[in-house]
Amino acid sequence: LAQAILAQGTELWTRVRQYNSPLNDAIGGQPAMAQQGQETSQQPREDQDQEPSAGQADTDAPSRQTLEAVLVADVAVVVAPQPPPVVVVRPSGVKPVLVPAGRSFWHRACSLRAVGFLAMYVLLAIAGVALAVSKTHMGVPVLTVGPTMVILTFFYLRYRFSAMKRQIAITFVEAIFWMVPLVVLVSFIDTWNATLTSPQVQIQCALPASAGMGILLELSFVAQCSQWAANETRNTPLVSDGGSACIKLKSQKAGTTQVLVAGDGSMPAIVLKTLLSQEAVAEFSEQQGPVLRPCPTLKDALADVEDTGRVRVASVRQDGRSIRTDSRSALASASEYICSDMSCEGSVGFTFVLRPATVANALVTSYFRAGFLEELLKYFAVRRILFKDRVVDVGGLIVYGLAAGAGFATAENIQYTIIGGLDVAISRMLFSIPLHCCTGLIIGIHMGYRKFLGTAFPCLLTLLIPVLVHGSYDFVLMVPPSAGLPQYASIVIVIGILIGAFTYCRCKWLRLEDVCLVDVRALLAAGLISSPLCLCCECDCCVPLYVHKDPMVPTTLGRARAPSTVDQQPSCTRRSSSLRSAPGSIARIARTVSSEIIPSLPPCQTEEVACPGCSADVRAHTSFPSFCPHCGASMTNVVPRAPIVV
Repeated sequence: LAQAILAQGTELWTRVRQYNSPLNDAIGGQPAMAQQGQETSQQPREDQDQEPSAGQADTDAPSRQTLEAVLVADVAVVVAPQPPPVVVVRPSGVKPVLVPAGRSFWHRACSLRAVGFLAMYVLLAIAGVALAVSKTHMGVPVLTVGPTMVILTFFYLRYRFSAMKRQIAITFVEAIFWMVPLVVLVSFIDTWNATLTSPQVQIQCALPASAGMGILLELSFVAQCSQWAANETRNTPLVSDGGSACIKLKSQKAGTTQVLVAGDGSMPAIVLKTLLSQEAVAEFSEQQGPVLRPCPTLKDALADVEDTGRVRVASVRQDGRSIRTDSRSALASASEYICSDMSCEGSVGFTFVLRPATVANALVTSYFRAGFLEELLKYFAVRRILFKDRVVDVGGLIVYGLAAGAGFATAENIQYTIIGGLDVAISRMLFSIPLHCCTGLIIGIHMGYRKFLGTAFPCLLTLLIPVLVHGSYDFVLMVPPSAGLPQYASIVIVIGILIGAFTYCRCKWLRLEDVCLVDVRALLAAGLISSPLCLCCECDCCVPLYVHKDPMVPTTLGRARAPSTVDQQPSCTRRSSSLRSAPGSIARIARTVSSEIIPSLPPCQTEEVACPGCSADVRAHTSFPSFCPHCGASMTNVVPRAPIVV
């Protein structure tokens, strides 16, 4: 632009010099050249002051008019700005859902919507259970994916004026995408957590010979079937003394024999829990040698181990004979070595090695592994689009936060339903899915405060409430039975946590109901905002974390705003903040992390005004035409109550 202005100025100066003499003759001025100035100064002053004759004036008039036209045209090219194009925003035809003024926690419209949603949710649960009982392959998908679809549909109908279906779908899928690095990270965290907070314990128990050999034969048989399934002994017939074959260990879905016993001799805890029935445990408790621990200790320890946790039989002994069973092959042959003819007398001793869960393990797992990391990926999915120009309404941002929670809940629900079956699907529909959707809503609401109210909601504060809610929910369910918490008490506490989370969500939601509504479809049709794209198409997986200002704030419709002397953008709280550029990539990353954790007061898209229709205090948008959320009045030409002081 500077080069173009310089070129135009040079051409203008050339034309001025070209028309210099005719111009001075026409207007009675002095020549520009020094020599002409000296010759003119020698003429009498009275000759200079004489007016031109009528003929001379008629002759010089066209030259003067032509010259002025050329000069005005040249100056206009250099100085005059081009008028901005007129953009016509036509209504999309979608009617907004209005709410009464006054920030009422419960009002008639809200109550009717809540009752309708609960009725739809209950009908879905009944239909899913009925289909699962009759046809499992149809009922389980309904219970797995149906709840999140119902919740998303309900909120989209509530904010259809402000949210775009394509962006909802993109955020839903991106939340699932962020689970990929989470799964890799969780495997390392689980190993570290188990090593530090759940140390291995050895428990020694003894059984009468008959009961002990029965359990040892079953353990050896499971190890032999695992050897056969692992292609170690394919040619060996596998039929136990009781007539049972490896067919009982076949998986119902895969149709193949499961490798229950690993190479180191460990097996899922559910196998040992099944073998140690109540009668066997009672017999265990009757036999207590001088160095043998009472077997109710094993019962309590096994109760603190998850069904998928690993338990290993380290050794087996009987009447002075002992064998180490620290491998699959050793456990498979242990019964023949100890007592092959089942005529043993005395007792059979076992040494079990297991990792029972502890309260410390439950704390780390619930609040860090599940709470913080899972809520962090929801935060990333919503934070990526926080300052995009297409997120112009707080209702849309709330729905996008819900979509992130629903996407994660759907993927996790499918995973756990495959493992646990119908019972898990029903319990997760009632508790886990509402939990994840609620925490996603809270994240969207907190970010709405940051963008549309100008509140400096830090990253840690945005995640604090969701992590506390999610972590407390999981901790109550993960606390080991040895802690003494009854099951009915766990259910009551979980329900109380969900009610408290929804109450907090609704209370924070009320202030955002005063933000004016924006017709996003009309803006998209007019070309004022961009179309939703996924992170792969926009190539900004982590780049949005560097953006801490709304790029739409400086561009206002209908009125100009005075820029701040610090950051050139006004803040909603009449204060300005500076994000000065730091040299070097390390300094930039450090500045970005610090700004994300503890951001300064951000500028936002709204200002507090009085609605011309209902006189309510609302927050009108400064960048786009908006409408009162209480009466639907247009806010295009609304003047703020007080000027912004910068």
